[in-house]
Amino acid sequence: MPLSRTLLDSATLSPAAQKALAGAGALKMMAARGLAPLPRPADVAIVLYQLACDGDANLAALADKTAGELPEKVLGPALADPTLDARVLDFFAGKLRTRSDLSDLIETVILNAATATTTICDLAKVLDAGGLDLIAQNEQRLLAAPEIVAALYMNAKARMSTVDRAIELAVR
Repeated sequence: MPLSRTLLDSATLSPAAQKALAGAGALKMMAARGLAPLPRPADVAIVLYQLACDGDANLAALADKTAGELPEKVLGPALADPTLDARVLDFFAGKLRTRSDLSDLIETVILNAATATTTICDLAKVLDAGGLDLIAQNEQRLLAAPEIVAALYMNAKARMSTVDRAIELAVR
């Protein structure tokens, strides 16, 4: 089950992100198109997430569409940022599952320590064997969240050796 899409606390955002989100309608529309002048890729991801959760349906739809079309050179560094909120990572993980051209970025989400357990579980239900092997390599996460082992077990694409290793780790 995906994380709830709730707004981030604006006090925790960078000044540039705050400015883009507090701007007039035209600036918000630019930000929703991914065109706001933001210094860090993580700020672009955060602003798009915030706007996708916005009460303005048109603005939210545009930000959601833009988030699904961001290029790898912007999205890669953003998703690798260990300070990125788990809700933002979950939001983009959902977008990545439908884009085969950016499937390598799923690895970035899986390896980011800020990624929530529920996001990893959701990915473990749908990824192929390579992605599942990567999930299974993080033994600390598996030990902390047995539901990930269950999700690996239930995925028909998982290699039996991967599932066996995860189960043996959980049993020990």
